[in-house]
Amino acid sequence: STVLAQMRALFLERLCQIVQAAGLSQSRALEHLTEGVGQFFDEMTSQSARSGFEQAAGLTASKIRLVDDADLEFSIRLGDLSRRLFDECGVGLAKLHPRLATLLERGDLEAADNPVGPEAVRSGLTELFNAADWSSDQADKWLNEIGNRLAQDLPLVYAEIGELLVRNQVPATRALVQRAAEGGYGLGAERPADSMAKLQMAM
Repeated sequence: STVLAQMRALFLERLCQIVQAAGLSQSRALEHLTEGVGQFFDEMTSQSARSGFEQAAGLTASKIRLVDDADLEFSIRLGDLSRRLFDECGVGLAKLHPRLATLLERGDLEAADNPVGPEAVRSGLTELFNAADWSSDQADKWLNEIGNRLAQDLPLVYAEIGELLVRNQVPATRALVQRAAEGGYGLGAERPADSMAKLQMAM
């Protein structure tokens, strides 16, 4: 839909601006970021989207590669950042979620399926860091810089996306509004970062 396309474009634009504000402005890095985020967005807005551990367990062999200890540790740190963003942005995500459920025509939408959630950010950062020719210290530096900036600015992005949905008269799914009021953004769902951690442990 037009609204979905507008939301996708806005989210990608704002994430690039956040990463640039953190000091990383190389065009190739931003291309990898948008590629990873865009792929996650498209998968989560498709009719066959799956959530949580089901999604993680369904990864094809082409998407999984054996990693050394340093790569695994960095992947865990990306998972930690995703959990941090869930915590920092919980209020905004809870307000946004019921309208996303209406837009995607999925009344049972879980937190793990949010196409603009922290896991979308993690997907983009994974592509960015995998493509970067950085030392371990450089990667740690950039992850800290970008992570801090995301924690500061991402709540504003979710508020802006929410305003976009309101302007386009996308109503909130009532059942999810109630569930959000009772239990916060988690909505009874396991966070995707936790699901990925389980998969890593299993591997």
